[in-house]
Amino acid sequence: MIDLQNSFIYYEVNGSKWRSKIESLLKSDSDNFYLTTHCRSEEMSLFPFSDMPRKFDVQFITFESSSESKNFIFRTSSLGGIKNNVDGREDFQVCNDLEAKIKVQFREIENLNFDKVYSFLKNKINENLYIEISFILDNKNLTIVSNLNYLNYGKDKNGNIFLQPIFGRIPFVLLEELKFGYLAIHILKDSEKNNFEVILNQKILHSSFAISDFNKIIKVDDSKIKFFRYLS
Repeated sequence: MIDLQNSFIYYEVNGSKWRSKIESLLKSDSDNFYLTTHCRSEEMSLFPFSDMPRKFDVQFITFESSSESKNFIFRTSSLGGIKNNVDGREDFQVCNDLEAKIKVQFREIENLNFDKVYSFLKNKINENLYIEISFILDNKNLTIVSNLNYLNYGKDKNGNIFLQPIFGRIPFVLLEELKFGYLAIHILKDSEKNNFEVILNQKILHSSFAISDFNKIIKVDDSKIKFFRYLS
């Protein structure tokens, strides 16, 4: 399994170099989409934020297949004044000049069942937990791998024990369009079906400004879930 604790991508463009951690992964057959840590715009100077005239969030997804690789950048609209904030760019742009060296490490894992995960939470045992979700969407077999930094648990109004992870950001492909977002899934003990929802980024254009918000909800009827932790 990919080691999300120790996998990074090294980027370089026009003499600028940086390393970014792989936060989550979307797999489709032989294709991999790696989403790295999101950041704020900065200048390489003693005053990284003060010297940067444009203010925006930035996020990279690196695509890798058996035959090619591509780098995509997402940027929110520059906040340099309302009248200058109209931005007609697509949500993701291909970065042809950006070079990426993907340094993925792999690690043995221990699969965890529902009871084991619930026991960690109920007894307040600190343990880094991860999830792999496999599903079919648009006639494609997809798998998402992510950490579980936010995990709801307890009993519902009917007294059923549940786990409800929410995690992101994650890379996602909908109708051949690259997106990112958050995934939440409500899991009951011994449930045969595991439905989940993904909320994706979507650009909204107004008369004087453009924003990107998470408001596109996708429902997936069934999935296969695997909780795990890394072995030392």
